[in-house]
Formats: sequence, C-alpha cells, structure tokens
Amino acid sequence: MARPVVKLSVNLPPGDVAMLRELAKRRSTTMTEVIRRGIGTEKYLQDTVDKGGKILVEDRRGRRREIVLRDS
Repeated sequence: MARPVVKLSVNLPPGDVAMLRELAKRRSTTMTEVIRRGIGTEKYLQDTVDKGGKILVEDRRGRRREIVLRDS
C-alpha cells in the first residue's frame, strides 16, 4: 500500500537545482527521492547534535573533521 504524500512547491536557485539533478543522476533515482533522503539525513544529524553528539567525517587518509551545524 502506498504511503500518503503531500505535494509541495519549492523555489530553488538554478545552482541548487543543478546539484539536485546531479545527485539524482549519480544515484539513479529521482529528485524527489534525493530531497526525501536529504530531509532524513538532516533530521538524523540535527537529532545527534541536539543530544550532545558530534558529526565527524573521515577522509581516505584517516583525517577527521567535525561538521558543525549552524542555525540559519
């Protein structure tokens, strides 16, 4: 059974649309799915920070950097 959905309209600058299209192409998916995944990722990251956690990214050389989320 399909999940209920709400149709939204968003305004994005052309550069953001280009990035969205690129991600969809690289993942062989739709722009809607890229947005859906992005929302889920943002929620997870924000929940982690809100609980006192840190977000770390490690490059292939093993160097770690902390990602800091800022309120906009």
